[in-house]
Order: sequence, then C-alpha cells, then structure tokens
Amino acid sequence: MRIGVSGVGRIGQMHATNIVATDGVTEVVLHDPAPGRAAAVAAELAAGSAASRGVTVRAVESLDDLLAGVDGVLVATPTPTHAAVVHAALDAGVPVLCEKPLAGDVAEVREVAAHAARVGVPLLVGFQRRFDPAIAELKRRIVTGETGDVYAVRATAFDHEPPPADYIPTSGGIFRDMFVHDLDCVPWLVGRRVTSVFATGSVLVDQAFADAGDVDTASITLVFEGGVIAQLVGGRKDGTGYDNRIDVFAEKAALASGYDARTPFVSLEPGGHDPSGAAYTGFQERYAPAYRREIVVFLDVIAGRAENPSPAADGLVSLVLAEACEQSLRSGAAVSIDPAAFAVEPTGRRAAAGLAAGLAAGSADEPADVDAGAVLGGRVAGAPISWGVCEVPGWGHVLPVDLVLGQMADLGLRSTELGPPGFLPDDPEALRGVLGAAGLGLVGGFLAVPLHDAAAEEATLAEAGRAAAQMAAAGGEVLVLAAATGLDGYDERPRLTDDEWARLVANAGKVRDIAASHGLRTTLHPHVGTHVEQRAEVERFVADSDVPLCLDTGHLLIGGTDPLELVRTHADKITHVHLKDVDLTVAKRVQAGEITYMEGVQQNMYVPLGTGDVPVAEIVRVLEAAGYSGWYVLEQDTSLPGADPDQVAKVVGDVARSVAHLAEAGAPVTV
Repeated sequence: MRIGVSGVGRIGQMHATNIVATDGVTEVVLHDPAPGRAAAVAAELAAGSAASRGVTVRAVESLDDLLAGVDGVLVATPTPTHAAVVHAALDAGVPVLCEKPLAGDVAEVREVAAHAARVGVPLLVGFQRRFDPAIAELKRRIVTGETGDVYAVRATAFDHEPPPADYIPTSGGIFRDMFVHDLDCVPWLVGRRVTSVFATGSVLVDQAFADAGDVDTASITLVFEGGVIAQLVGGRKDGTGYDNRIDVFAEKAALASGYDARTPFVSLEPGGHDPSGAAYTGFQERYAPAYRREIVVFLDVIAGRAENPSPAADGLVSLVLAEACEQSLRSGAAVSIDPAAFAVEPTGRRAAAGLAAGLAAGSADEPADVDAGAVLGGRVAGAPISWGVCEVPGWGHVLPVDLVLGQMADLGLRSTELGPPGFLPDDPEALRGVLGAAGLGLVGGFLAVPLHDAAAEEATLAEAGRAAAQMAAAGGEVLVLAAATGLDGYDERPRLTDDEWARLVANAGKVRDIAASHGLRTTLHPHVGTHVEQRAEVERFVADSDVPLCLDTGHLLIGGTDPLELVRTHADKITHVHLKDVDLTVAKRVQAGEITYMEGVQQNMYVPLGTGDVPVAEIVRVLEAAGYSGWYVLEQDTSLPGADPDQVAKVVGDVARSVAHLAEAGAPVTV
C-alpha cells in the first residue's frame, strides 16, 4: 500500500517513521510546503529503517503530485491548512487520516465533515487516545456493560513543560490546543451527549499566556444526558513529567487508564507509586503505542477491513466543546449545549421555523421563508438577547456562540449587535473571526454605565473608551448607550437630583465624543430600569441633549412612551432602532411592580413582531418616509429555562415570524 504524508514537521516525521514500520506499506510519499524539507526527511528515512524493510520513500514537489500516487494520505500540516488539504484529498478520492483538529473553527469542520459524507471517502481524525490500548479496553468494557452505568469520569492532563513562548499566541488556546484530546476522549468513553459545560482557568506558570489572552491551568466540568458528570483538570506544566490519566467510576467497577510505572505522580502511602525519575516527558513518548496502532487501523479502514473508529463528525464534538469552554471562561457561567450544535448539517431557517410553528397542534401560521437580508435594504440585524443571551445574573441558559450566530445567518441576517460582555470574544481580531465564520458583520454594542454618578465618572468614561475601541476595531458602527442606575438588574430606580441629571446629560455627550474619536455613532437607549425610561425622562433628555436616540419600541411602550408618537414628533432624533412587540397585559404588571422585568420576559411579555400591541409596521413606514437610514435590530428579550430543542426552535421561529412581518407589512424589499 502507498501512503502519503502531507507536512513533515515534528509530528509528520513521527508519523512517516511509523508508516514505514507498518506491515503492508510498500511506499511512503512525502510533501511539505517548506522547500527541501520533504526531500531531507525522505533521504533520512530511506537510509534508515525503510531500507531494512524494503519500503520506498520519495518526496514530491506538490500536493497534486502527492495525491496522484497514493492509496491514503496522512495530513500533518499546520492547523490553518488542514481543511484545504483534506478537501483536496477528498476531491481526489484519497482516504485521509488528519491530525487534530480538522479545521480551526466549527463552521469549517462542518464543511469538511459534510464533504466526506457527500463523497463517501474515509476521513479519520487523529485523536490518538482512542487507539491507546488501555483507553480502548476501557471503552470496550463500558460498551459491553461490564462496568454497569457510568456515574462520573475524572481526567488529568498536564504537560511536562509549557510550549515555546512564540507558539502560545498561535496555539488556539488551552482548550483547543491541549484539552481538545480530553474533550474528544471523555465524551467518546461516556457515550452520551454533553448538555452543559463550565470552565475556569488561571495563569500560574507564565505571564506569556496572559499576554496572549490565554490561561495555563484550567478545569472543565461536563454534564451529560442522564446526569453523568466529568471533571477535566490540566495545565501547561507538571514539574515531574507528562501526566495524562482517566478514572471512570461506575456501577460495577472503578477503572482507570494512564497509571503505569512511568506515570509522574508519587503516592505517599507506604510502598506506593514512585516513578523514580523515569516519568514520561511528552505526549509522543506516552502515546507511542497509540500512534503506531492508529496507522495500522488507518490501513485497515482503507482496505475495508475495519470501520472508521474516529469519523469526521466526531471531530466536531471536541471543537464545539472547546468553543463552549472559551465562552464559559469569558462569561463565568455554564454554557448549555444544544443538540443541533453537534449536527454536521445544522438545521436551516425553514426547518427551525416549521418546528416552532408545529409546537401548537393544528397551528397554521408558519412564517413565510423570508430572507432577512432582502428586507429594508439589508438593514435588519440580529441580537443575542433574542436567543436568551443576557448579562443579568440568573436570567437563563446561555446557548453556544456558534449556534446563535449560525441561526442568525440561517435566517438571512447579515449583522448582529455584540450581546453581553463575555458572550463574544473581547479581542477585536478574534471577534472578527468568530463573526466572519458565520458570515456576519458587527452593528455595534450596548453599554450601560452610571452616567449620573460623580464617583464613577472616570471609570465610566474609561469603559466607554475601551468599548468604543473594541467595537471600532471589530468593524462596528454604533455604540448604544444606556443610563444605568449602577444597581444589578432593571427593577430599582433611585430618583436623581438635578445635579445628577445634569451630569448624566454631560457624560452622555462625553461618551458620544469618545465614540466619535473611534469613528462610531452614539445613541441613547431609553431602557426599562435605567434613568431614562419614563416618558417625562425621554422628553427631558431630548430637550437637554444633542445625543440622538435609539428607538426601542418595547422599552418605550413599557416605560409609558408611545413609540409611534415619538417617531412622528422626533424622527430627526432617531439614529438607531430596536424592534420589539409587546403583550401589554404582561407589561402592565411590570409597570405596576406586580412582577419583575425578568419575570415579565419569562411570561412572554415580548412577542413576535405583528402579534402584540406595538404598531411596528406603521412605525417603520413613518421612519422610512422621514428618511431614516439606520439599522433595524430584532431585539426581542427572551429567557430560556433550558436548552430543550423545542425551546430553541421556538426562538428561531419567533425571529423568523418577525422578519416575515416586516416584509409582509409592505416595507421596501430589495429583489
């Protein structure tokens, strides 16, 4: 059998050596983009082990040449190139074993996995731990029922020494680069879907990790369907050696892998374990048998003697979980994982809307399949709060970033607001990457700060500068400002003195100037539970300030302002729009203090556009007639009690109905 290796750096050379040593291989073909590298490695192998085994080793100049002459190819190029090489191999009909990860983000992994499924060419992901003899035996005992029900799993993952400093900024972070193996292996062992992820981390080893926006020591809690719990703990440095262990606690047995004479831990019990200086120093040494077995199994899959034990779709699981870990670390909260996140072909807007419409028996109001990008000249945008993502403690479950952004894109939305701190990356380049992967741009973001508070003024303006710089660097246009009370939530509003009101107005102007210095527009958002909420406060701000308004149709109505009347009298002051529709029956209970704002949201105070008490269509027509050219953001505050697929589908269906209402109401549509 002729096997190719694309990429012969450190890992590629190891694989090439193992391939030469594998029975059934007659020729090894090498390619590397670095000039001369493949030829040098080929010469070294040909003069060494290949000669004694009668295996031919040669180098080629191009990937096309490599793929034209092999029965299978192992991809060990740098991670950013994995997807392109794998796509080329699949197009050529060549089976692939690809080093982890298949690609750098979830969207790319889905594309690669879908491609493999479409053409029917074997694609194995190189999660070598699946091929480790002890871990494979652990999996066998779980699958056959010898362990009984699994209750909990504990995984330990520590490198002996941290990676070089120049590698850290390009590593992808600890969850993608190091924990990705555990995020593959542990769910594979448990055999159940992960429903939630909580991650925390610290910088304890090297400041270089903090400088790169990463951590070097972390803990992950995975919760599976049925309540099984897994705890993953690890880091970039263990002074005693490379340590990777898995403990499984089950109904009939407590089993483990990774405990042998070279495991780098010392037991303090009399006669206990002590590696005596012979501990493993790295993953290649620790998993040498697994890497060799991986090649044997790859050849068996190519020959049709074995099923693929590490298919492309499984590569999606670990990356979805790694992204959820990153999101959890940023937000400090657990992240719920929707089942759709693990689908190679995610549910599109038509299916999601249909499921939402079908939740009520006999429902006949399924929304039309309208592309939001064609409505109002493409000026309709999304907001994470419509998917239940909110900064208020205890608000509800937070869905994964890729699921929220992917469903926005499925609906045809082309841009989104930021959502709460920690939901999307703070780093502008990373933010652009996450949004770009979903095909979305950035409208801007919401900034709620205590504009009235003299003691907090310096911090308020500094935060405004930070937020404006971030939004501008990520391609944003609008800073949406709210006059926060400084208290948690939106249910208490201390009365302001005249001096505090004057400071609020003055600081709104200062924030406007700071944002303008970064090329952003600022708009003041009258918002429930802030110091600009009620009708008199809105009118007072319009009179006292030249900062324009964000027309939030829901918050205005709940605060006592008729949004249609405000548009008719102050259309020239409106530069940004948040579209909401409201069930006034529930809203009046919030106004009366009978229930909190959050409780109102949980009781469906906000409803799809066109189904409540806000004249949304008329408001849009008046704005358009007045020459309004800004964004219309679909921002229906929602709270999800869990990640139930029906609940998520209802959210998507509600947004789809709102888009359909904007189109059906006679708003201008671009064809």
